[in-house]
Amino acid sequence: NVSEILYLSGGMSGLSVREANEWRIKVKQDLSAFILNGTLKVFNPMESYINNEYCMDEREAMQYDLNMLRKSSYVLVYFNDTDSLGTAMEIAIAHELKIPIVGVFDWEEDCEAFDILHPWVYNMCDVILNSLDDAIRYIGLNYLQI
Repeated sequence: NVSEILYLSGGMSGLSVREANEWRIKVKQDLSAFILNGTLKVFNPMESYINNEYCMDEREAMQYDLNMLRKSSYVLVYFNDTDSLGTAMEIAIAHELKIPIVGVFDWEEDCEAFDILHPWVYNMCDVILNSLDDAIRYIGLNYLQI
């Protein structure tokens, strides 16, 4: 039984550890049943920076993250930083590799705010939902067969 990998993409540079990691921790907690039964691995790129005794330089960290992205079954993109170039690049690479992309953009009933995202970024996503809970539920129902 091979585990599928869910890659957690979203802003990191310029954000506090809490801003960059809190949502990622929630995703892992909410999908813990799949992680525990061995059907899912969740790749949180923040863990490489926080928990790693070996300090990667920027280039090595980028290569490591992109190697994990290429192995991934799905990508969950949380648009916590709409200007994140790394996130945009991850989306483009995943799209090119035909890896399904679930986006989360909490526009809080203001459809105008959606214009903040570049059209290429949101058009490369398979679906964009407006809450993290909806995205987790969507992944479970459509990819993990809850």
